[in-house]
Amino acid sequence: MRYLSVPDFHFSPKWGEVSVKIAKAVAKAAKEKQVDLIVLPGDLYDAPIMVTDKGGINQLRRIMKMWLAICPVVAIEGTPSHDGPGCYGPLEDMGLVVLKPNKVYGLNKGNVRAVDASDDSELIIFGIPELDKHTLQARLSLSADKANGKALELLQQYLVEFVAPNRAMFPNIPALGLLHGNVSDAHKENTSDIILRSSDIVIHTEMLALAGLDRWELGHIHTPWESQVINAGYAGYPGIDHNPWGKRDFVPAMNMGDMHT
Repeated sequence: MRYLSVPDFHFSPKWGEVSVKIAKAVAKAAKEKQVDLIVLPGDLYDAPIMVTDKGGINQLRRIMKMWLAICPVVAIEGTPSHDGPGCYGPLEDMGLVVLKPNKVYGLNKGNVRAVDASDDSELIIFGIPELDKHTLQARLSLSADKANGKALELLQQYLVEFVAPNRAMFPNIPALGLLHGNVSDAHKENTSDIILRSSDIVIHTEMLALAGLDRWELGHIHTPWESQVINAGYAGYPGIDHNPWGKRDFVPAMNMGDMHT
């Protein structure tokens, strides 16, 4: 089973034609490599857009149609300022599958759907959208640091109590996780790891290891990076967003993965 990971696409009508060219490169790679699935680990949008032709939605729908003609496409929601509430709806009615928490998805004979213990899928998939500390701050009246800690506590609980047991139900099927957020091997900044702000929620790879998945495809950080602790990494990004300045050593935002039983 082969997939192509395309994080942080950052579609915007401001650079719609460039997005189309990038999307065609994705389609070309998917065809040439004969992938079974395209995965989008968050931030498909650069910012919420109007659901009108002028707003760019039809251009994005044409991109999605091009990808869906090759293979199924799944996504997770990214940063709320990019992937606004409801933004995936106009694409879901075309066949895009947005992965929701508390569900296990399976790829079976060219279709992605929620699965149960009797499933015979070729791949099982879990999706975790970006953790929203601002919601926790508002609901629980927490400081930023305490909200970060609570978000990580809840994530670990979710990995241990939902993802790991459900993954264990399919021991002979490869398992892929999509996650949008800051992931690090290190508890302190060092020269071999992505440098993150102290105010960020930082998910350490040892926590993701608790899930028992075969691979994590990550979004949010635009620098290509592979964990040295678990099988996880960021592909990068396509090279355009609202703040492209000062970004060096660009690598096209695609990871190709082979998953074996």
